Amino acid sequence: MLQPEALRPLVVSHALTSTAQTFGMVPVAVVLYAQTRSAAWVAAAAVAQYLPHLVLSGPAGVMADRHDRMRLLRWSSAGRAAAMVALAAAAALSAPPAAVVVLIATIAVLGTPAAPALMASVPDVVPPDRLVAANAALVGLDSMAFVAGPALGGALLIVASPASVLLAGAFLFLAGWRCLGGLHAPTGARDVAPAAAAAETAAGTVPRTAAVPFVFLVAINLIYGATAVLLVPVARELLATGSAGIGKLNAAIGVGSLAGLLLSSRVARWTTSLPLHTAALVGTGIPFALIALSEGIGSASVLLGLSSAASMVAEVLAITWLQRCAPAGAVGRTFGILEALAVAAMLAGSAVTPLVIRLAGLAGTLVVAGVAVPLLALAVAVSLPVTKTTKELV
Repeated sequence: MLQPEALRPLVVSHALTSTAQTFGMVPVAVVLYAQTRSAAWVAAAAVAQYLPHLVLSGPAGVMADRHDRMRLLRWSSAGRAAAMVALAAAAALSAPPAAVVVLIATIAVLGTPAAPALMASVPDVVPPDRLVAANAALVGLDSMAFVAGPALGGALLIVASPASVLLAGAFLFLAGWRCLGGLHAPTGARDVAPAAAAAETAAGTVPRTAAVPFVFLVAINLIYGATAVLLVPVARELLATGSAGIGKLNAAIGVGSLAGLLLSSRVARWTTSLPLHTAALVGTGIPFALIALSEGIGSASVLLGLSSAASMVAEVLAITWLQRCAPAGAVGRTFGILEALAVAAMLAGSAVTPLVIRLAGLAGTLVVAGVAVPLLALAVAVSLPVTKTTKELV
């Protein structure tokens, strides 16, 4: 096991590389649109950034089980830094848009091992009684980096060219690589099966050891994907506010998420309690559905904040449950599968929501996302075969 002091460089490295991962979104969009005057190329770049995580996270998790995870994290950071430098050169030289999209996809591919390797390493770095707090910190950093990366990249465009901003992103990747120093993490129960066979059997790990938190995390990400689409029409049409209302709702999500991270450490001893996970999932959905009855931005913001807080608690507890119940030789692939499912659920939530709005209206869509999704997740969780692992944990 690594020394607990190794958590600090891990957290700092994760903060830097997570920010760098989304740092180039705005300058790339500026470059592509200026060159093509087509939103389709901007959309292609966005798809290229997320599609590899959907397709390759499972095999990347297998890599995290078969190799030194710290070395894998270092190679991932260094590779992304090199690809970001190439992307900066492409922006400076007005390379064909297809080349820019390929480089975006390359950065995403090189980043796929990072999440499973990191989350599988956390139990090797911190004692069990600090596991929830460590996960809360990492989940919080992910959320902040998702917002901070594009915000910082966009802000730098005020004083620098897109190519210069992308070089700054490469520097962030290099700084994250440097933070890891000479750390070497144990691989646990080394997976000696051939890689192809391991990838084929990876999905079998889920129902045997971690099906319930997987189901709950998929439900949380479905709601999150729906939220991304619903915020603007809810603010403008249902609440009749405007840009200020959209800002207040986003602020409520931020405040609620922070409160949820703080609350997670308070319930650390019950991380494998099925009733607590159920309460967190229901606490995510019910306030979200009740927004349909809101008469003003104030009550809607409070409800959305409560939903976000419960969602964050549910996510942190489910991740901790997975770390504790996954077999030693399959922790990496477990989180690789989780990464793919989370991305798929968010994309599905965002893709289906416009159709549900047309069929059920805004209020009906809020109810579907807040009530139907959690109820379906609970029904699936209850119907799952109860394994020895599940009996012990519940």
